[in-house]
Amino acid sequence: MAEKNSVSEESTKKEVEQITINQEAIIHSSPYTLIRQKESEISQKVLLSKKKAEEEVATARQEASKIKANTEKTAVKQVEELIQNSIKEAEAQAKEIAKSSPKKVEEIFKVGQSNFDKALTRCKKVIFG
Repeated sequence: MAEKNSVSEESTKKEVEQITINQEAIIHSSPYTLIRQKESEISQKVLLSKKKAEEEVATARQEASKIKANTEKTAVKQVEELIQNSIKEAEAQAKEIAKSSPKKVEEIFKVGQSNFDKALTRCKKVIFG
């Protein structure tokens, strides 16, 4: 990126120098000469504006990239926290159930095993067709 800006900068400098030389070379004040002079001035302003716009776009891209990276990091952290909280809640519920009744635990385990088998079958269908 730096090499591209460097090459672009050199190219812009050469063009600006050429335009300046053209302006200085204009000696006559005929309408044609005045038009050429204005054309040179406008070309110089356009080149400088173009360079400034390119620099602003490059800066904006860099900032957008940083924002995206930070957002992704934040999202990953939030997902990890959510998973940890869900696991803690599930463990707490499991302890409550275990305390309440051993028979209930056995029933829930059987239902859970049945649901696990069904879920596994569905996952296989989705993955393997």
